[in-house]
Amino acid sequence: MRNPIHRFWEKVQIPFYGDFEEDCWIWVGTKTKIGNGYGILWLKDKMVLAHRFSWEIANGSIPLGKYVLHKCDNRSCANPYHLFLGTQVDNINDMVQKNRQSKGLNRRLETGGPKTSPNASKFKGVCWDKGTKKWRARILIDGKSKHLGLFMLEEEASEAYQEILKGITNGK
Repeated sequence: MRNPIHRFWEKVQIPFYGDFEEDCWIWVGTKTKIGNGYGILWLKDKMVLAHRFSWEIANGSIPLGKYVLHKCDNRSCANPYHLFLGTQVDNINDMVQKNRQSKGLNRRLETGGPKTSPNASKFKGVCWDKGTKKWRARILIDGKSKHLGLFMLEEEASEAYQEILKGITNGK
């Protein structure tokens, strides 16, 4: 079996000209469909995100509970100079500060995103619950979906989502 580090570098495109630290090093291997194009590689039957592997090559292991974040906001970038460690809250704060958060159905339509179901909401974190005939609000925290409640109005469900998001970004 080939060395995993050699396999990794075969899939990274580093510009020959320009600034070594400044330019993105693009992952040209397999990318995730969900999550909008993070580079992936398989090591010992385990999927590994390319930017995390790049961080580990350059800096050592990633502490438990830490995320590897992109300064450049390019999910395909594997340049360790563009990566930094943070928490999920740091990641959310970075996203909000750079105005990269989803704007719900309207945002997906503006950007040519995927077609949405008739149960989709125009707000992030909100969907129609057919069984209860109410709007459901939920948020993903540490990889787990947290139910925030059922609401008669779509806007109320969105407000519940926004309140929790504010609490997360303010460290509550």
